[in-house]
Amino acid sequence: MTALPRRSTMSVEEYLQLDRSSIDTRYEYIDGHVIMMAGGTLDHATISANIISVLRNLLRGSPCRVFTTDARVRISETRYVYPDVSVSCDTQDRGRVDIVQFPRLVVEVLSTSTEVTDRGRKLATTGNVQQCRSTCWVTSSIHR
Repeated sequence: MTALPRRSTMSVEEYLQLDRSSIDTRYEYIDGHVIMMAGGTLDHATISANIISVLRNLLRGSPCRVFTTDARVRISETRYVYPDVSVSCDTQDRGRVDIVQFPRLVVEVLSTSTEVTDRGRKLATTGNVQQCRSTCWVTSSIHR
C-alpha cells in the first residue's frame, strides 16, 4: 500500500481518483480532508444487515433502493461518506454511477470506539443535507 503524501487538504477530484483506485481501502472526504475507513465488528455488520433487510422489505415495490456501506454518498460538494446503510428514491442514483447523490435516508451504526467521532463529525456532515430527509443513528453497545 502506498502512503498518502503529507498534505493539509486534497481536492474532490484528487479524492475521487484516490478512492476509486484503492482496491483494499476506502476513504471518506470531509471538507478537503481524507479519512481512511476502519473495519467494523461482527455485531456492527449484523446490525447493518438487519437494518438493510427490514428496509428492503418495507420499500419493496417502491422506486427506492437500499445501499450497503459499499455505496459512496455525496453529502455536499465537499463531503463524501460511506454510511452503513443509505436509501435513495431518485432514478439518478441507478445504473453505473458510483456515488449516491440524492440520499433519502442515511444510517450510521455507532460503536463505542467511533461513537464520539460519528456523532460529532458525521452528524454535522449528514445533518445538513437538503435532499436527505432523515439520518438514523443506531448504537451497537448495550448500556445497562
